[in-house]
Amino acid sequence: MADKGKQFEYSVCVSAWDQVGYINLSQTLQTEHTKYTSLITDPDVKKAGPIAISQIKKKFPNANWQSFESKAGRSKFGGEPKTDILFSNGGQKIKISVKWEDKGWQLTSGNPRFTYETMSNALANAYETGDMSLKDYDVIKKLIDAYDKAFSKVGTQVSSQIDSILDRNKNLTNDLNAVLGSGHKPGKIYEQFNRAVVREALTGEIYFDGGDDAANYVLGNLSGFHEINDKLVDVVAKYFKTRITAKKGRGTTTTGTRKNEISGRMEVTAASTSGLVGELKRI
Repeated sequence: MADKGKQFEYSVCVSAWDQVGYINLSQTLQTEHTKYTSLITDPDVKKAGPIAISQIKKKFPNANWQSFESKAGRSKFGGEPKTDILFSNGGQKIKISVKWEDKGWQLTSGNPRFTYETMSNALANAYETGDMSLKDYDVIKKLIDAYDKAFSKVGTQVSSQIDSILDRNKNLTNDLNAVLGSGHKPGKIYEQFNRAVVREALTGEIYFDGGDDAANYVLGNLSGFHEINDKLVDVVAKYFKTRITAKKGRGTTTTGTRKNEISGRMEVTAASTSGLVGELKRI
């Protein structure tokens, strides 16, 4: 069964297509409509789709409702696309990152290389816009380059080897979080980088070169539909604490030997969700 986040994507698409009526859809969309409807098993998600469409209508009353599509799992790049739902409004592409907000507000997760790329792109953007000194840039650059070197090429190995890699790099991950993560001391270097990470983690505009896999809007089942602009980034950055980790994934070989891989995560924790959602609803 698809998780609630995926079901929410399907529910929004189905509700969009319902704006023109099932009988008026192409055969392909009728097939998608039937498929997605069968995958929406949670009653709360079923109700959330039409509500989301009513919010989208307020901003885009003349949207091409038949152009709605879910992009889940269709990225051409190494990381998950930021765009979960894509549709057209005249000549404009509306690229939505979808959040199901009952347990958390995840910004990005993926393999260490994808995590590194997000941090690296955010750092470059912060420095190029003139918000960060060269000294601060160098401090962060050395840390995230060390993260990349330590974890990005590990791949899948037996569990004991992964444990060894994580153990000998504890000081590195501690240093990362002391400067950039949950253990940071408030200050300019952290706030600048954190805001830059939030923007890149929300949009993927640098990593995905502004294409269809990048996002320019965000849709939450509780917080509503918003353009990703400076105001929204400022709100999210107040709650977002860069949680940079390297941890084990799960899996076994065909002979039953336990194997793991290392994953990288940066996310908003569940404890922050209610305050974040409340502020976003007031934008």
